[in-house]
Amino acid sequence: MSTKRYAGVSVLERITLTLKLLRLPFVLSWAFVRSPFSHKTWKRVVSDQALRTLVTSLSIPQLQVAMGTTDGTCTAWSKSTGIPIETEELGDEGRLHWVKSKQQTKKVIIYIHSGGFIAPVGAGNLSFLRYLQGQLGSQGKFVNIAILRYSLVPERGFPTPLKQLILAIERLVGDGIEPSDIYLIGDSAGGNLILQLFSHLLHPHPSIPRLELASPIRAAYLMSPWVTLVDRRNNMSKYDVTDVLTADTINYWGNEVLKDVPEDQLSYAEPNSAPTSWWEGVDKLVDQVLISVGGAECLKDETVLFADTFKAHHKNSRFIVQTNGLHIDPMLNFIAAEKKSDDLTTIIVEWFSELL
Repeated sequence: MSTKRYAGVSVLERITLTLKLLRLPFVLSWAFVRSPFSHKTWKRVVSDQALRTLVTSLSIPQLQVAMGTTDGTCTAWSKSTGIPIETEELGDEGRLHWVKSKQQTKKVIIYIHSGGFIAPVGAGNLSFLRYLQGQLGSQGKFVNIAILRYSLVPERGFPTPLKQLILAIERLVGDGIEPSDIYLIGDSAGGNLILQLFSHLLHPHPSIPRLELASPIRAAYLMSPWVTLVDRRNNMSKYDVTDVLTADTINYWGNEVLKDVPEDQLSYAEPNSAPTSWWEGVDKLVDQVLISVGGAECLKDETVLFADTFKAHHKNSRFIVQTNGLHIDPMLNFIAAEKKSDDLTTIIVEWFSELL
């Protein structure tokens, strides 16, 4: 098996991938049968089971084959929805895929997607962003959305995605957008990458140029941020039965990501490995921070631990534990094509509306 090529599967892995996918209809049929006994809709039960089956049964290269690329997902989503996407090259293999507002605005949400640094953005994530943009627009709050295409393991690991996020912010600032008009959204690995950015601003990484900002970033929302890459405290597996992820999957992906992280740089890549004093001064980098986690997801306890530390250094941060929520739960509703939003999504819209 290739160790440095994205989606580098062997012939045998391609055959086993096909066999695993052939099982999927039977797994989903059983999920549908069980759905009346769940508090969730049948769409969510089936969709969550599909995601869980894929991420827990496929190897990283197989998952990459199945999911494609961020560029490909953005193109396909644009064609299927009729919503135009403009692509901007950043250099160093980074790109921004723009979903522009119908009204002229300088306010920008930079979205950094989930996927454990090994998988691309999903179409459901893009639909969530478009919903947020539409809800804000209906209130007269207009914002452009820039989806960061960043490099994935095994082709390029830490700290390349951080460099690409910095390039994105530098591009916006160079185009005349003030940091006070920049908003960040990151789910799971994307939330981790936002925290890498804050770490770099507080403690400049030795191999990355400094990022100088004239004022604080307006806001950051971290949805189920991946704050602990491997389950050293053995507190993730208790949610294996309920979540779309399992502790074993998190450990598998996390160990792959950590291969590129020197021991003395672990605080950048894994927020819960940083000393509590690491976040001193973060309140001067970003005005407002929202953190959420599902009450039934594997990362819950680790996120509670992180949020307690972070809030001690940032008085304008808010933390929400979503009752019965799973990993990146608001996104899961859009992956399942649910027609109504949940309470947390409503809170997210209201939070951004107040800040725009």
